[in-house]
Amino acid sequence: MGRALRRRSIAVLVLALATASIPVALHVAGPAAAPRAALQPTQACGYDRSTVKTLQDRPQLHQTKTSTVTALGRLTPPTLRSTRLPQEHHVYVVNADVIAIHRETDGDLHVILSAGGGTMISEAPSPACTRDATPFRRLQMRRARDSVRICHAQVTGVLFFDYAAGQYGHAPNYAELHPVLVFQCLPSLGAKPSEHPSRLNGLVRFQSAD
Repeated sequence: MGRALRRRSIAVLVLALATASIPVALHVAGPAAAPRAALQPTQACGYDRSTVKTLQDRPQLHQTKTSTVTALGRLTPPTLRSTRLPQEHHVYVVNADVIAIHRETDGDLHVILSAGGGTMISEAPSPACTRDATPFRRLQMRRARDSVRICHAQVTGVLFFDYAAGQYGHAPNYAELHPVLVFQCLPSLGAKPSEHPSRLNGLVRFQSAD
């Protein structure tokens, strides 16, 4: 009787242990939990006076003046930048070679102009970031953006002074044409795309600050 009872007790203990281990075994052997969906990055619409850059402050702009990349790069830069500056009501048109185009993280097209030995930045904002501008200005900016190419171009834009952040192709005083209102390729009088092997399908990528 003693041996039979002992065997029965051992059997009951083994069964109990086996039963208790079933959830653990299922947990370990079961499929891993489905990964959480990756968060989509928020499409930011710029910073550092973004409403000024996109004409969403709806300024009264002055009549267009003809200028050059070199002349705009020599303008006296402001010491303070907050809302729109008096100089930033001016609209300028320049002829220059477009030597690089880069799509910024906020969707803007960062267009580098070169003429007379100098360079400057011009930018064509993403239409998603101009919603509070007037319909007329929104149309101008969208048409200009659609026309941007690597070419010798005539570019019309609003003067804007950016912060000094070492952007590629910046003017000495960080003057920009931002936003571009009109973009038109002209008969090639400057560098030809074939002379720039770094260009790929009219788009060159590089690191820069917005």
